[in-house]
Amino acid sequence: MIVDLIIELELIPLEASSLKIINGTLLCYDCGMKYAIVDGVPIFTFQKSDKKLDCLRINGTDTNFCDEEYLEHGDNFDSLYSQWGSISSQEELDKLKANPKLTQYATKFQTDIIYRNINLDDGSKILDVGCGYGFDLTRINLLNTRGQLFGCDVSKVMVRQALVNGTPGHLLVSFSEHLPFPDSFFDSVFSHEVLEHVLNPERCIAEMTRVTRQNGSIVITTPNGDTFLEKVVRPLLERLKLILGKSHVGSYKDESLGNAYLKKLFLRYG
Repeated sequence: MIVDLIIELELIPLEASSLKIINGTLLCYDCGMKYAIVDGVPIFTFQKSDKKLDCLRINGTDTNFCDEEYLEHGDNFDSLYSQWGSISSQEELDKLKANPKLTQYATKFQTDIIYRNINLDDGSKILDVGCGYGFDLTRINLLNTRGQLFGCDVSKVMVRQALVNGTPGHLLVSFSEHLPFPDSFFDSVFSHEVLEHVLNPERCIAEMTRVTRQNGSIVITTPNGDTFLEKVVRPLLERLKLILGKSHVGSYKDESLGNAYLKKLFLRYG
């Protein structure tokens, strides 16, 4: 079970000796925090009823994952993807975008970059931040069946569908800005068109850096907010799609991740 693996490897930011499974939940005796386990998947996002807020302030920052904005973020994704229904292939997902043909071309280009730059050696530990429906992990498993694959996503709906899709590896629900893994744990970490959706891109990159070993690889793809496509064409297409039917636009936090901003973040975190 994934829960046993998490406890064995101390994957969450609590003392292993104080963490127990009680009545189907993970309980920290030190602070009283409870983490739900749904269908064997730990849920490391939080509810409005959670009282021990200090347990959610990590690495000496003021980030509080019980703030209203964070609590609603996962719910917004769950609501959007519940409307989309069951998605079992990348092709089905691409058809929901404003321009399916362009999306299919972009997806292939992006995934080729990811697969060329992650560590596919036997036994390598690979994390997909924002794993969604699990399509990238499935493809990576075909390239390296002896790797240790992990995926996390803020949406319980998407992780549940990833399980239905037979996604290989260990899946859990968490914020991209609060990865429940120890320092230097992974050989490779990647995120595929995720950074523009998170509440705090800088925090997300910092966490990805923290959990990646020295000389490991981090691969991030995200729309270039400086291009004409992102500034003009995509917003128009998304608004048209919104009028006609299903749209991706509601899940964007920030569509303007330009080169200067991204370069600053990448230089800061190596």
